[in-house]
Amino acid sequence: MKTTAAQFKYFCERCRKWQAWFGFTEVTLEFRHKNAPGARAWFDHSSCHGLATIGLAVNWDYRPDNDELDRCAFHEVFEIMLVGIETWCRCTPAHLLEEERHHIVRRMENTVWPTLKGLV
Repeated sequence: MKTTAAQFKYFCERCRKWQAWFGFTEVTLEFRHKNAPGARAWFDHSSCHGLATIGLAVNWDYRPDNDELDRCAFHEVFEIMLVGIETWCRCTPAHLLEEERHHIVRRMENTVWPTLKGLV
């Protein structure tokens, strides 16, 4: 199934809401509605330019509801917030840093997100 233009718009709005809620204003967000291998949503961050791109995949195995799109928005914004950790830890293998960052985001999704999703 394909995500719609309306779903993409909702996803972008939710990313901006989470960014504002976290006070994460030092990075400018841009958005893309395109696929990335193995991802329903994704990000790319350029720390030297203060710019991050967040994408929503066009092709999904099913049609996501707004709750799932909101969760993906939360996830991607939180991942971008944690990118700075990687620049501090250059001596650690990249795959371990990425794994740990992803574990932290999942932990937040499972604990904080259910409470916050209706507030933002």
